[in-house]
Amino acid sequence: MKYLLLLLISVSAQAGIKVQGDQVQPFKSNAYPLRELIKDYAEMTATHIFYSDETVKPKDVVQLQLNQPMSKADFKQIFYALLNAHGFSPMEESGFLWISPTRDNRYLPGPVFTDDSYPRDASFKLVVHTLKYPLASSITRNLRPYVSRYGRVINFSDARTIILSDLGDNIARLVKLVDSMDTELAYQQVLKEKPKNPEIDTAIQEKIVGLELENKILERKYLELKENNATGGAQ
Repeated sequence: MKYLLLLLISVSAQAGIKVQGDQVQPFKSNAYPLRELIKDYAEMTATHIFYSDETVKPKDVVQLQLNQPMSKADFKQIFYALLNAHGFSPMEESGFLWISPTRDNRYLPGPVFTDDSYPRDASFKLVVHTLKYPLASSITRNLRPYVSRYGRVINFSDARTIILSDLGDNIARLVKLVDSMDTELAYQQVLKEKPKNPEIDTAIQEKIVGLELENKILERKYLELKENNATGGAQ
């Protein structure tokens, strides 16, 4: 009986992704090595995945339990969410998948979307959103508390363009918030407000400078990607 129990435990510990047809089958692993999960996912989806040894370490493990069969598309959502929960950011580009620390995401190039075609998942996207009214500055200010930890939202000087850099599923929620604030009533209220110039202490000023620097980085990244896309299209 003890031998059987040890055998079952051993089989459970080594359990990985099981696929039958197009369905990922139920399984449970309390200590799934993240490198093994990435390798199994790459084989299951025939995807080339890249990461550095410093990014995903051999000691990194995750808990994963599927209670019922699911499609590969649904499992992809879980896979991306697991990576994000452990501080990693998946980024799809040209048929490849790159995995990097989420904290570095703002400095890396990524896909740019100008409509709502971005995937709703736990990977970072850069979405350019155009407003109906010139409220970009006030909307951006009110939106910042709702972005994820490493997300960013900036406004362009045209007062009608906002860039959202965040997880795809969170961007969907942010866009709904933006639409609720992008109204004629809000615009009329802004026109009525008198300009104010309160004194800002040194600590707050330093924080503002830091945010402006990050905004410039995102804006430059967007413009570079836009220029590269235009150049590639011309060829």
